[in-house]
Amino acid sequence: MNWVPHHPKTWKFRLAKLKKDVEMEDYAGHWDNNAPVMINQRIIKQGTIVKITMVSRLGDVGITDKLENDKGYQVRILLEDLEEIIKWRKKKN
Repeated sequence: MNWVPHHPKTWKFRLAKLKKDVEMEDYAGHWDNNAPVMINQRIIKQGTIVKITMVSRLGDVGITDKLENDKGYQVRILLEDLEEIIKWRKKKN
């Protein structure tokens, strides 16, 4: 797809549906014992629309179920785990 990691303007799509159930959790805002503290662990069901908020140079993407967010992700997955990728259009104010 020729997406440039960490440069959202080069990403062709921002929204997609999950091909399979995915486990997500949220960052609590702090670290403990050299690891981020995570809360709200949950399963997001296949077919749920998610937003791509990060593209890595390793070939995976960071996604969130919080469609209003432009940054931050709850889990990293492969692009192949997403389907029906939808072009993202910002709302006009």
